Amino acid sequence: MKTLVIALALVTLAGSAFGQAYWEDNIGMYYNEDGTNYCCGAPPGTFVDVYLVLTHATSATVMGWEAKLTFEGAWFPVSFTPRYDHINAATRPNEYIVGLGTPQATIGGALVLMDIRLYNTDGFIPSYGYVGPIYFHSLPEELPAYLDGADLELVKPMYPSLGSVDDWVISLNNGCVVDDENTSFGTVKSLFR
Repeated sequence: MKTLVIALALVTLAGSAFGQAYWEDNIGMYYNEDGTNYCCGAPPGTFVDVYLVLTHATSATVMGWEAKLTFEGAWFPVSFTPRYDHINAATRPNEYIVGLGTPQATIGGALVLMDIRLYNTDGFIPSYGYVGPIYFHSLPEELPAYLDGADLELVKPMYPSLGSVDDWVISLNNGCVVDDENTSFGTVKSLFR
């Protein structure tokens, strides 16, 4: 019993020491600026616009951020454009260390960090995007991070929206798009009569 009490106390202390949960301060790539659509299909030879979005932010404003973006499959990056008045201090490929000129407010806990344009070369090969830490990351957790706009000493981790840094956060042509259902509501309702 004593061991169980000590274990519970350690878990409680660890949780309060980190102060954040994995469902807060998420980062992902999305097909919409609201940060809700991370899966779709596109024909070959088309451009696909994607947004890097901080969601469920625990800070009211953001002063900067860092992340590494990688892609695999049948699409390749054409352009990466951080939003707002910014400086990108990163020197390594696919890495971004972005300082903002003024703190940017999160709206409903979300903030679009970057506009990304990708070119899709094949309509059948699944393609994926990942977000992870930069090589010289700011936090011991080895995660993407952002700088709180109200407290410039506070760097917070950003948790990939769909799991760990090894899990994709956006996909293209992987079959997760659900077709429209042609059954009417009346047909479904008749099943329960």
